[in-house]
Amino acid sequence: MEISLKKSKKFYAESFYVSHFLNLIVNNPKKKVESIVIHYIKPLLLFLLLFLSALYSFFKVYYSDAHDIFVKNMKVYIIIMIILFIIFLGYSLITIFMIININNLYKKSDNILKFDKDKLSLYNGEILVSEISWDNIKYIVFNKYSIIVIPYKEVSEFIMAFDIQNKLEIQNIIQKYNKTNLIINNN
Repeated sequence: MEISLKKSKKFYAESFYVSHFLNLIVNNPKKKVESIVIHYIKPLLLFLLLFLSALYSFFKVYYSDAHDIFVKNMKVYIIIMIILFIIFLGYSLITIFMIININNLYKKSDNILKFDKDKLSLYNGEILVSEISWDNIKYIVFNKYSIIVIPYKEVSEFIMAFDIQNKLEIQNIIQKYNKTNLIINNN
């Protein structure tokens, strides 16, 4: 049996998160999965808030009566501001890199998933990308935007990920091969 897999940008963002935090998800497959972009934007906003509050206090103290004390400690304050700005800039670049990667992956060709009584096989065109036997699958996790096939760690560190748009077809095949015990619904 064969399925031509559909993909979306939300699927790629969620599967990036899974690949970054695979150990957490293997140990706790019911852990809620979020977009990797959201994961990086939260600290980015926190650092922006810290930077702006530090900048505000800098100007407030500079124009106050405590100006003389402030000038003596200005080097420390400027170093703190530079460190906050570097952290903010680093997180900004990582977030931009993630968004660019997601957009580039979205443009690539669709994959084909082949099932038989022994294994799942993932193809990109005619090229075999990954293959795993049913006996080596630990979980099949249905998230909000993705379906993740997690093998036993001894077998492979590699996971298979599919867009949730393929959910009904994949569920039917899992039922056909009596592997519904592997399913974890996490959406």
